[in-house]
Amino acid sequence: MKTLTVQEAFAAMRVFLENCYEQTQSDDLGALLGDIQLLEDGMTAEPAASMPLS
Repeated sequence: MKTLTVQEAFAAMRVFLENCYEQTQSDDLGALLGDIQLLEDGMTAEPAASMPLS
């Protein structure tokens, strides 16, 4: 079994949450997805949710 990098794990989590959001239209999930959106500098839109992904 391959070990995921931090970047791959983050992307997998985001896909999972997006799928959950598609099914539920949960405002909480929508807000979370907005907060963890990656910006051009590689950090998340919400500074409190940021961690270096390298």
